[in-house]
Amino acid sequence: NLRDYLEHSGYAALSLYGLTVFHEALENNVFDGVVIDWLFGSQTAAEAIRSVRASENPDAPIFVLTGELLTGKASESEISQVVRHYNVACYEKPARMAILVADLSKRLNRG
Repeated sequence: NLRDYLEHSGYAALSLYGLTVFHEALENNVFDGVVIDWLFGSQTAAEAIRSVRASENPDAPIFVLTGELLTGKASESEISQVVRHYNVACYEKPARMAILVADLSKRLNRG
């Protein structure tokens, strides 16, 4: 899984399940970067992304993952708007973990 891959690559990583848990963690932690699914049931990650940009580390790299563009459950226009407005990268699932971690490392100036 991605958390294990990140840890194997030298990152401290948390798996958080659900938007409420994410918001609580963001209130109590400063994240260097965020990898988040776009869809949580009927909700999107848009508000969580806005919260990261208003957090103690507003420049943290954010990666949105989705596997629902082809099904139509995820809106390409909504994701595009978030990508432009909040400087977010979007990867379709299944994401290539080595490429995602290389991108994260580059954005964190670690690679």
